[in-house]
Amino acid sequence: MTLEHLASFLRAARQSATPTGAELFRSGGGRRVSGLRREEVARRASLSLPYYVRLEQGRGGVPSDAALNSLARALQLDADQRAHLKALATGGALFPQWPVRPRERPRFRDILATIRTPAFIMDEYTTTLGATRSGWLALAEIGATGTPERNWVSWMLDSPSSARLWDDWDIVMRLTVSNLIRMCALRPGDAALRSFVDDWAQRHPLFRQYHDAPPVNVPASGTLRVHHPEGWSADLGYDFFTLSSDPVRFLLLWSAARGTPGERRLHELERRAAPTTRG
Repeated sequence: MTLEHLASFLRAARQSATPTGAELFRSGGGRRVSGLRREEVARRASLSLPYYVRLEQGRGGVPSDAALNSLARALQLDADQRAHLKALATGGALFPQWPVRPRERPRFRDILATIRTPAFIMDEYTTTLGATRSGWLALAEIGATGTPERNWVSWMLDSPSSARLWDDWDIVMRLTVSNLIRMCALRPGDAALRSFVDDWAQRHPLFRQYHDAPPVNVPASGTLRVHHPEGWSADLGYDFFTLSSDPVRFLLLWSAARGTPGERRLHELERRAAPTTRG
């Protein structure tokens, strides 16, 4: 992590923070910026304005732990955002460091072989390492198999099919980028992962926009509205499970509530993906 990343995060967090009534009163109702002014952040955090300005410019050095805590309070950061702020400032040293490249485990294939619903094994780069038969069929139908190494970020940013699939593409992209940033914080010694994220940030303005925004909480489960290329729409659930034996490998399951159109569509997908038998 560089001081430039810390500076970008501080600027984005300041613009997202909410002024108090007293701060609005002092401005006389003539605010020209969204969020807080720099002097308001400095006042809230009990820091000098010149020092805070240098931090936002990437010239303030590494803040002390006390200064980071004060900034987190001033910017109204939640727990995930506080952890990310400290990871940016400290290089992620507060997180445990796992092996850079855990050995792939054959039993991952055995796990997938027992599941009928769309399920995927993914790595820290958002690359699909394996999937159930219905999972591979789902990826093919939504156009997500032609991107390099079946990478989720590449598909989201470079394939028009991703924009057509999700009812709220913005939420999916925010979750994807926030998870990548979280992985970088958890594994500060992984130069390859940091390079992967930095490369996307440098060559794709939209990725950079999400990268520099305050990180959002990455829920392990939820529901998303999808619009299938064949013309149907449904609410599908997703659940992420971290594999305890390899903390940078994830099992992603798709599901649907009973009796819903989504359940019927998933059953159809499972039937079409089932191996044919000859008798």
